[in-house]
Amino acid sequence: MVNYDKWNKIEVSDSEDESAEEKFRPQAIVPASRSCKIITVPWDSFSEAARWALDRHGMSYLDISIPWGLHIFESLKYSDPIPKRQHTSVPILINDKGEIYKRSITDIFMYLFANSFSGHFRIYTPPTSLTLQQFFDIHLAPHAKTIFLSEILTGKKLASKYFIKNIHLPTHKSIYEILWPVLRLYFLFEIGGWKSVLFGIPKQSVTDAWENLYRVFNIVDDILSGIDRTKLLEEIEKDGDFNSNDLQNLLTSTKWESKKPGAINKYLCGSSMTAADISFASHASLVLLPSKSEGKYMTIDYPGLGEFSIEMQKKVIELRETKAGKFAMRMYKSERKFSEFRKLESKFEKRVNPWWTKNNNMKKILGVGVVGVCLLFAISFLIKSLFLAWLVVCGVFVLGVGGGWTYFVAGDGEKVKIFKQIWFIVSGKSLESDSNIELDGDGKGKEKKNIDDVFPPLKKKI
Repeated sequence: MVNYDKWNKIEVSDSEDESAEEKFRPQAIVPASRSCKIITVPWDSFSEAARWALDRHGMSYLDISIPWGLHIFESLKYSDPIPKRQHTSVPILINDKGEIYKRSITDIFMYLFANSFSGHFRIYTPPTSLTLQQFFDIHLAPHAKTIFLSEILTGKKLASKYFIKNIHLPTHKSIYEILWPVLRLYFLFEIGGWKSVLFGIPKQSVTDAWENLYRVFNIVDDILSGIDRTKLLEEIEKDGDFNSNDLQNLLTSTKWESKKPGAINKYLCGSSMTAADISFASHASLVLLPSKSEGKYMTIDYPGLGEFSIEMQKKVIELRETKAGKFAMRMYKSERKFSEFRKLESKFEKRVNPWWTKNNNMKKILGVGVVGVCLLFAISFLIKSLFLAWLVVCGVFVLGVGGGWTYFVAGDGEKVKIFKQIWFIVSGKSLESDSNIELDGDGKGKEKKNIDDVFPPLKKKI
């Protein structure tokens, strides 16, 4: 006899988190045994968006997480042969078949979309999500990055704690501690040019970044409020090169008409999450700074809000109270799930724990070398021989570079190739044996023409 009483005891949960987790549980688009690999930078918002998308598609992957600057040595491995433009950006996805997706985050999203037709999560449905995602990638990401870096770089403790101590592999950490002073100068240069390097970050650069960021947040506020986004998408598709004035004019335009006054959209492009939502939340996290308690599956470990300047704290709290800010924080709390698909390289392997990574050995060697050079230079100066002094300095430099090359590079064909690529990027000339390559005005490599190619020699009659 069938007992129907059990149907009266079904427990119904009102928890949004629980229902979302059951409803959107990922269906792996490839078997777990055929995992892919992705090269990322820990704090990079594009890398975070790629990891988020892989997790939501149930894709098992090895995360090659490399600190910014050192990532170039890994990304160059997947560049096209010289003389084509060399690839130095992340993320880069290598799937289980060895196919490489590297041009932009859109390439990675497209690959996932093309392999998810049988799943319930469609990252580019509707198609307008692609336009919005690229809009955020262009007009939100760089400004959020400028604000984040300007705060991190102004405090030695923040930079040391979150750019160095959180590095995963011992080899990367040891090298980064030595290179950080130089890399810090590059970050400053990227934000405000030589003025930033010489006099500190210009306030105007940060102010402009905040103004542009507020404009994007205001647009997202309108979209979430149910305001018709058709005109916005038409304008973006018509001209992708928006500047801050274009955004402001669009925001105040009379073209914006509310379809449902007072309505609140759960997602940016309809009733389900898309690439637009992932892109906005990932880039916005650089200025919203969600903690692990607000997004326990997030793969970026942000500093606590109290570690930033008072001015930054006020602005972050203000942003979190906007509709766009609340939306991004909700995305991390309820939609950033399923991190069990991500695996990191083992930091206990012998290859990533050489002798120079232990007990600050690399710093000690560098310190002894600097002191030795100074002593030799001082002795040479005291005996009034400037020629000898410079000879000593040059000799030590050559020995240091030669020793480093012999230990780290010589005999490793892949590393030699990477240094040839770096030389090609810096000088525009190839070190290949034919050395018949130069850069054109667009920075693209081209092969030099020999005189015989232009004017073929006359054939001798037999």
